[in-house]
Amino acid sequence: LHDDGSPDERSMTRLVRPDGVTILVSVNDAPIFQDGVHIGRVVTFSDISAREDARVAIEKQYQRMRSLGQAIPDLLFVLHVDGSLWYLQGAAHADLLTSPDAASNSSLQQIFSQELATEIQTAVQRAVASNELQTVQYSLDLPQGRRRFEARLAPMNEFEVTALVRNVTHEYERERMLQEERERMAVVLSSTSAIIYSANLPDFSIDYISDSATTVLGFARAEFSSEGFWESAVHPDDQVRVKTDLGGLFVHGHHTREYRHRHARGGYRWLRDEVRLLFDPQGVPFKAVGASFDITDRRQIELRLESTLELQRAISSLS
Repeated sequence: LHDDGSPDERSMTRLVRPDGVTILVSVNDAPIFQDGVHIGRVVTFSDISAREDARVAIEKQYQRMRSLGQAIPDLLFVLHVDGSLWYLQGAAHADLLTSPDAASNSSLQQIFSQELATEIQTAVQRAVASNELQTVQYSLDLPQGRRRFEARLAPMNEFEVTALVRNVTHEYERERMLQEERERMAVVLSSTSAIIYSANLPDFSIDYISDSATTVLGFARAEFSSEGFWESAVHPDDQVRVKTDLGGLFVHGHHTREYRHRHARGGYRWLRDEVRLLFDPQGVPFKAVGASFDITDRRQIELRLESTLELQRAISSLS
């Protein structure tokens, strides 16, 4: 019976077919009136076994998802394309913007700003339409301060997605500090004439070289990373010596060498190269980092001084 005492006109029951199969049926019972007089009832039976099996399967799926949600530190939701949501964990969480009950009986528009709610709902619709994972990053002001989040939306069916929401504040702060450090380092590197570089071992392939390499030697930065570039750029008279002396780098972990490097416009520049090895936790060298200084002016002065001394010795031998 209904709360007002009237008969319930719809119910469910199980029936056994002649072939022995049990089915779930919906029984719909409606009265028939003629001239205001109740003369009978119409009863219809509908097989809802498939629908009920689907409902039970969905309920089991949600239960599995709830169990999974309780085992992970991230927030887990089911979001509908219409903006409604269901908070799967059901327990309080420091990153929830509202209470667990409100999060399970609410919508994106009721919890977030209109702009953010629209962005997330659009991503939900895009995930369902494309059947592909979508990602949304956003910020929220919580009692413990401003926090950054990343929501990954995986389509479940044509109407819903699973939303795994992760607090990425620490990762965001680390990346921000790294970016600030990169910017500071870029300022430092741009203010020095030294060529700063790093090379992978064991082939010494260049994976970074500062802009000053172009200023000093005239070549584009990308050219220094091309295979065989360094060997072809070192002066032929210096190549054997430089390669032989390089063995000291692996003995001592650092090495200093001077050689002539070809300039893009022709001729050679003298470089003083100071290089050091970097080691992994097992003590194996994996990278070489170095700084090369243009010492052409100094070498030219030394050569002129050497020529002057040679002349003085020649004059002295004549006298």
